[in-house]
Amino acid sequence: MLPLPTYTLSERIRDAQRQGKTRVAVLMLSGALNPVHNGHLEAMEVCRAAIETFFGVAVVQGYVIPSSERYVDGKQAKKGQPSLSLADRVTLCDWALAEELASTIPQRIDMRGIQLEVWEVAGADFALRRKLWRPPHSLDEQRHRRIICLERQPATDTIRHEIVRHTHHLPLTATVRQQHVTAHIVPFSCHGNMLVVGGMFVLLTGAGTLMRLSDASSTRVRKELGRDGGREMVRAGWMSREVVEAMQGMHWRQEGSYGRHRRRSGA
Repeated sequence: MLPLPTYTLSERIRDAQRQGKTRVAVLMLSGALNPVHNGHLEAMEVCRAAIETFFGVAVVQGYVIPSSERYVDGKQAKKGQPSLSLADRVTLCDWALAEELASTIPQRIDMRGIQLEVWEVAGADFALRRKLWRPPHSLDEQRHRRIICLERQPATDTIRHEIVRHTHHLPLTATVRQQHVTAHIVPFSCHGNMLVVGGMFVLLTGAGTLMRLSDASSTRVRKELGRDGGREMVRAGWMSREVVEAMQGMHWRQEGSYGRHRRRSGA
């Protein structure tokens, strides 16, 4: 879950209602998360600030969703790199978000008069590979799917070029955390006000300056863990000491890696 002030989800929604908000949003960041690091969480914070600024929607919660073992094992095997089990990656997400999880309990939430939106957080490299700015085939997704794409060069420039050439879009510039950021908004449907209704793809440019941990990556985390046990990662703010210590005791699913190792069957 996204590190927000330690209120319960129901309290955040009530706060939005008191402020006269009729729309609230949750963020979803999915991926290998092999492992999760503070750069992932910072990316969600930047997306939250952008959504609240450009769309006036209160972001009340965020979720990180690790991909399946089959996907991650296959991806890492092609690179000759190690992977963690799904259970271990979920555990690391729990550690990374421990403060937030402590305040998250099952609860009944009064959503009367409130519209809930789900926003997917995507990196520019992934968005470019999947061409996420193109309208989905499903009419339901055209109406409801919302994607916000973070800046990463050179993929961002390629996507922006494609958007300008081939799509109906609306570029808006605003100040987000004291930085000028542009949102290139591509509606999946041309009906209604694109800032209020319908699915859309939103490419952020200029937001890279807000990413203090933009150089953090799961690949670099794995290398740093093998180099010095993670001390540099803690110093740089990529991970907390508790997460690094938890990761060092986990089973990496390839020989010659870090932490304890689980041999593959038949090895």
